[in-house]
Amino acid sequence: MSTPLTRHIKTFDAATFPSEEIRGIIGRVLKNKMKERNIWEHPPSLLGYPDHGDWNNEKAFFDIMIDCYEYAVLRRFQSLKAHVSIKENIDGLVFLNISHFLQDRQQAHDPEGYAIFKNVEAVLHEFNKSGFIRLDNLRDKKKVRNETTCVLITPSSQEPFPDYSVIKQIVTSHAEFETVLKNAVTLGDRGQRSLSLLILHLKKEGIATFRVKDLVDVLKKTSRSVDVEILSSDVMSDFHIEVSDLTISHSHEIEAAIDAVGLQEKMKREIEKLKSHNKVKRRLHLLLTVILNRFANDEDVSITEIAREMGESKSTISEDWALLRSLAKS
Repeated sequence: MSTPLTRHIKTFDAATFPSEEIRGIIGRVLKNKMKERNIWEHPPSLLGYPDHGDWNNEKAFFDIMIDCYEYAVLRRFQSLKAHVSIKENIDGLVFLNISHFLQDRQQAHDPEGYAIFKNVEAVLHEFNKSGFIRLDNLRDKKKVRNETTCVLITPSSQEPFPDYSVIKQIVTSHAEFETVLKNAVTLGDRGQRSLSLLILHLKKEGIATFRVKDLVDVLKKTSRSVDVEILSSDVMSDFHIEVSDLTISHSHEIEAAIDAVGLQEKMKREIEKLKSHNKVKRRLHLLLTVILNRFANDEDVSITEIAREMGESKSTISEDWALLRSLAKS
């Protein structure tokens, strides 16, 4: 049976703003997925909307809903159009695109938080396969999500979940917690090995079961209490971003420090490794050059001014800048 969203794809007109009905459908699904991913309660800046304080702000949600519609429908219209010619209902494809939209926004604007969750997810799946733990309340019977529970010790009776504060106290008191946290914010084997030790520590301390959300929140909140905007803590201790106006300040020695450690060349190599369209890579190279030139001229760097200079939208340059930061840390 055809639905309003599927009919919208069939009769799509790029020159027409989506109707209130279509915006409502996209908005409801987007909001539900944000709540499922525990995004709704976090500040919009973590998804690239620093001008808003929370998602209950009507303008904040309208902004992300329109960006979501562009990502899930406009950019993928040709693919959706091909499917709608052979399927009566393609709502599921649009909803999947909405999930990918949130994942991409998280990865671009909150790379540390994204890496923490993906590392925890990978470790729990491996432990589950080996029989070391049991995972309950998986989404669609296989996906680890915030509501998933990790059973470390089979209880003789139904034991209550420990409070978040208990998990926080045990996790942060681990002798190697700073090292664990440093590794956990980078996606890969090192972070996953560190998190494996952390989960073993929870079991050793007598934790029988815990919610995935509680462990992830401890790691994310602790990580965000540190200045995660620094490109290289060794050579850029004076470099930071004022999130309120997206203005970058710097010390006079940054360019020399960058040259000294070869960070610029490293970032160029990392850009080339990306599985991205050549147009995106060229834009990243240009953005890196523009930023470094402004540093060299002892100028403040404004995302808004750079976007205007490069002829790109502020959101695009903001996403690119977040990606450059993550590449510098890799």
